[in-house]
Amino acid sequence: MKTHLYKTNLRKNNSMVGAQNYLKINILKITYIVCFTFLLFGMGACSDMNDLHKPYLDEGEYIYAEKVDTVITGSGRERIQLSMHLSSENIETMRVFWNNNLDSIDIEIGKQKGVFNKIIENLDEQQYVFKFISIDRNGNKSLPYEAEGTVYGDNFQSQLFNRKIISGKFTNTNELTINWTVANVDVLLSSLTYIDINDALVTKEVLPTEEISVLPNYASHLMYNTAFLPNETAIDTFYTESVAFNKILLVNSEWTIVDFSSEEANGEGPNNGFASDAIDGNLDSFWHSQWQGGSPNYPHYFTIDLGSVKTITNFEIFRRRGNDGGAITHEFWVSSDNVTFAKAATLYAKLESDNGYIVDADDDTVGRYVKYVAVEGPNNYTHLGEINIYGN
Repeated sequence: MKTHLYKTNLRKNNSMVGAQNYLKINILKITYIVCFTFLLFGMGACSDMNDLHKPYLDEGEYIYAEKVDTVITGSGRERIQLSMHLSSENIETMRVFWNNNLDSIDIEIGKQKGVFNKIIENLDEQQYVFKFISIDRNGNKSLPYEAEGTVYGDNFQSQLFNRKIISGKFTNTNELTINWTVANVDVLLSSLTYIDINDALVTKEVLPTEEISVLPNYASHLMYNTAFLPNETAIDTFYTESVAFNKILLVNSEWTIVDFSSEEANGEGPNNGFASDAIDGNLDSFWHSQWQGGSPNYPHYFTIDLGSVKTITNFEIFRRRGNDGGAITHEFWVSSDNVTFAKAATLYAKLESDNGYIVDADDDTVGRYVKYVAVEGPNNYTHLGEINIYGN
């Protein structure tokens, strides 16, 4: 019985070993087949990849020319300057494109290094992007280099205005002092011209940092304009039109009173009340119409002899300090002979401030004699602190 069981188990074990060996052989075969299949597909994939790159490999390496090192653009009036900096000695030609590559120009370099300037004319006023392509002796082209630049024209010109003069005043005989406003950042300079006492034309340039200019031996005909540089690298300067400046405070040292309606010679103290107190340059003194021993009604007036014929542009009056009881309508008449007068300006103002009240004279007002007329006011009398006259 034991012998029979042993033989039966032995047959079972031999059967199991045989099955295991068979399975190992089949797995090995499958492994070989799978590996062989992957090998075939891998060789095919490699072949396909080589086919993809073959055209590029056959062409060989692409050679680029050297790019321009840098470009500086110089703005101008309907033109621009291109300053190209090159360190390479292999560049034959520089090809420049603009307007989205619609326009172009070739610039001969000739295998030299250095700075090459080219001005492109007849451009519209606008911002541009320029593209630079270097071409070497073998015809190789560089990668593009881009630079921006601005072209200016009539639109920019129309927005330019003269630097303003605040005032002009004679500080000494024939020495005119000009006070300027602060200059804009794009102002290059201002230019003054005038006729001196020797009848010679004098030109003086004024830098933007200069706020006071002194014109020696000044006689007449002050003109000025302003020059603008659009930016630091611009190649063209823009100029405003020359204009006359006639608002010069005339010196009153030679003025005299030649006529007046009345004055208060006694009632306002020793230093007030006289017509001459209105032209003494002292705002603390004043002219007053007569009120002691008589009180004439409007109009009240006085006449000034300027000493010589002047071109007159403005009149300025100051009230008696702290007192607004004077006239409210003021007229200014001008004459060359103290006989025939023409009205040059009228100012309607109650003088409620100690500041000056200024009025423009009619164009082309010229004369030697100026008559100030107080036409009407709240009282029958009037008074005035000072009168200034501007002109040339």
